[in-house]
Amino acid sequence: MDTNKVLEMIFLAVDGSKVTIAVPSPKDSLSNSEVDGVMNEIIQANIFSDNHGNLVKKYGARKVIKTVEEIPLE
Repeated sequence: MDTNKVLEMIFLAVDGSKVTIAVPSPKDSLSNSEVDGVMNEIIQANIFSDNHGNLVKKYGARKVIKTVEEIPLE
């Protein structure tokens, strides 16, 4: 069995669309305030943009944990 963890930081862009930045393998001790702070820095630095425009507001964040179990075939 293999477990994958991803931190998803979800922002709103200028046009109101949601934009997700995914970070693989976040450390287990990552605190809510650390995530909040990084999201604030990303917005302030204004370094990410896509076809929806610049990121202007935090929408949410979540840790996604996925377990993959291989099925042996004969």
